[in-house]
Amino acid sequence: MSGKLEKLIIEPFKDANCTQKGEATPYTALINPDQIVMDSKVEYETPRQNGGDGDQKIFKGITSPKLNVKLLFDGTGVLLASEQSALLAVAAKLTGAGSDSAELGTVQEQIEAFRKVANYYNGEDHEPSYVRIAWGGIVFKGRLETFKVTYTLFKPDGSPLRAMGEAGFVGSVDPATESKKKNMQSPDLTHVRTVKEGDTLPLMCHQIYKDSTRYIEVARVNALSNYRHLKPGTKLFFPPIKSIEK
Repeated sequence: MSGKLEKLIIEPFKDANCTQKGEATPYTALINPDQIVMDSKVEYETPRQNGGDGDQKIFKGITSPKLNVKLLFDGTGVLLASEQSALLAVAAKLTGAGSDSAELGTVQEQIEAFRKVANYYNGEDHEPSYVRIAWGGIVFKGRLETFKVTYTLFKPDGSPLRAMGEAGFVGSVDPATESKKKNMQSPDLTHVRTVKEGDTLPLMCHQIYKDSTRYIEVARVNALSNYRHLKPGTKLFFPPIKSIEK
């Protein structure tokens, strides 16, 4: 195996596309994780049927991707020590002798360095910074959603010597990019549809607005007393989406 060792880096940014760098110093992982978990979810909904035999799943959307990674915070100095002095370094830390690694800082200082990048409000927007996580071919843009710290090693006086952080990030893109990605436009025309056998109002709203939850507004516009049972042959008026939002 050859090649230069690359460390996982988390950089702060002011925008969702990660083009405007934040003020905090980028965080570099002490050691690279042994695994990174990324997942996303495709959501469907089941509209009410008029006596149908089965559930008809309607695509609702795809959730933002998520990334979970474990980060090690170590104040023993072992990771900077040579193999010959590693055990001596651990012994010194456990007995309270010596000092924390000057290069890495204490465990609390390392955790603080991570929090400054991903877990603190930025001064301009008063919300957590966006981050870009990069390691090898993996590039993830988003914001911190969860952060859990488990302390695993201590000095005799209770000062932490090692901790494991579990960080969960949720992906994010700006609205303009998301719109282009989906290639969707809000309907701005009036539609008149004739109800066919098996049609439901949520289903028809999904077909026209790409949003089945609009059935309540459409039922009101058409003065439907019972929108759950549509009579085939009935003509329904579907106004422009901007009209029913007023």
